[in-house]
Amino acid sequence: MIGRHAHPKARPELPGDTDTSPPAPLTGIDYLRLVDAEHRAAQHQPINYSALLASDTDEGEQR
Repeated sequence: MIGRHAHPKARPELPGDTDTSPPAPLTGIDYLRLVDAEHRAAQHQPINYSALLASDTDEGEQR
């Protein structure tokens, strides 16, 4: 039988088990929206080709 992988010392999940702790309070911060906005802003920046060449010569690579 193929089952769910679990650590040998982990307590098995029983069908009636439910988490009785209260949910965490909302912070009002939309993390995914912040990450998306930062990603979109980074995509709209032009490529600095001179910085690419400078990084190649700093590492000692020769062509």
